[in-house]
Amino acid sequence: MMISLLLLIGMASAADEPASAQPLLHILQEDGELNRLARQQRRTAEQVRRLGGVFKRLELRATQEGDLNHATHLAEARLRLEQAQETGDLAQALDGIAQELTAQRPGVAAEQQAIALAALRDLLDFLIREETRQQAQDALEKAQEHAESLAELAKEQKELLHETQSQIAKDAPPELAKEDVQQLAEAQKELADRIQESENDSEKMAGEKAAEAADALLENNLEKAEGKQQEALDELEDAAKEAAAEADAHQKEMERQELLDVAKASAEFLARHEVVREMMVEMAQKSNALTRRERMSLREGSEGEFAIEKEAKALMFQIADSGSALFPFLIKTLRQDHKRLAQQLAPPSHEVSDSSLSLAAALSERWENIIDAFLTEADRKRPKAESPEGEGDGEPPESPLVQFSVEVELLKRMQIELTEQMANAKPDDWKWLLERQRELRQTFEDMLQALQEDEAKEDDA
Repeated sequence: MMISLLLLIGMASAADEPASAQPLLHILQEDGELNRLARQQRRTAEQVRRLGGVFKRLELRATQEGDLNHATHLAEARLRLEQAQETGDLAQALDGIAQELTAQRPGVAAEQQAIALAALRDLLDFLIREETRQQAQDALEKAQEHAESLAELAKEQKELLHETQSQIAKDAPPELAKEDVQQLAEAQKELADRIQESENDSEKMAGEKAAEAADALLENNLEKAEGKQQEALDELEDAAKEAAAEADAHQKEMERQELLDVAKASAEFLARHEVVREMMVEMAQKSNALTRRERMSLREGSEGEFAIEKEAKALMFQIADSGSALFPFLIKTLRQDHKRLAQQLAPPSHEVSDSSLSLAAALSERWENIIDAFLTEADRKRPKAESPEGEGDGEPPESPLVQFSVEVELLKRMQIELTEQMANAKPDDWKWLLERQRELRQTFEDMLQALQEDEAKEDDA
């Protein structure tokens, strides 16, 4: 699938270059070339449909198996697959291109192909990010398994050390203790063999010490065996701490990268919204009636706001398992308000009023607050991800997306905004304003409950 996307992007890159548009159209006049390109586009569209079906089946299976984290990522992949910028469905867009090519209308096809290429690049970027995320997840799981394995080896070595010390404390005649020591030596040798399977230098050193301890036990030299076992244990415990710190660093870096990814996506939505808002401000300053071109611009602005409302749903999947009660609510309200603004700008009203301008400004401010929160938290996590021993952590393994104090500040700003909206509300606005106030209060209560549960867990620990 990845290769097909790259081939299609490479095949039609000329659609992005105005200077090369005419040579492309000239080539497309060839009947055979048109038919060949049409077949290729149809095959790609079918691949996209199949990939969407695979995502849906895997999502259903993951949900049935209780793997909600995996299911949300698959649902996000399926959503992004279906989004084709202004066309709404990538497979449908590619089918349309194939039909235009077959009908030998290359001018229309080239225009549609440019739209499809943008959607394909978007999808390719998403797939690459998912692949990178999966690689990071695999590295994290490998580091965690390694740390757990070393901790188990250290535990076994400690038990064997205690058995050796117990034999020394018994001070029994050698002939009576011989069988017990023989069994102890065999267990020590088996443990040494498992430790020496590692390619890590410090773990190899621990394996060598463990093997020397086994030899000493075979020689019935318990004091020497005790010393070698202690050395092996020290090496294993140090290696286990190092592996745990590596796993923690992977975890923190994944969290930091997730914050940066969400901040980047939010910044892109903000930039697109700012184009619409600036256009609204410019039109609001005019006293005469809107021209036809200005109405068309408002219509495009409306479509842009609708697109943001739809595409921001992907952020819901990204932060659904973040541990935050606030951010899913914030994204939900942003989507609702982008849709509300889109409806105001759409024909026939083309509304550019104080109310719509205020809404547009509030949307920009809310996006800015969210971006600032994500970037601040990403910077706060960086030193922890880079600390050699993971010291100074102090956070539970499943910490929330951002600090509680930051969430409270964001909620406070939203309450201020909501209070101002209520002060200037029209009769038709009261229903959704009251519903949002109820949801805001419920979100705050959920945040408090989550905080109390976290504090209870820390007290139990």
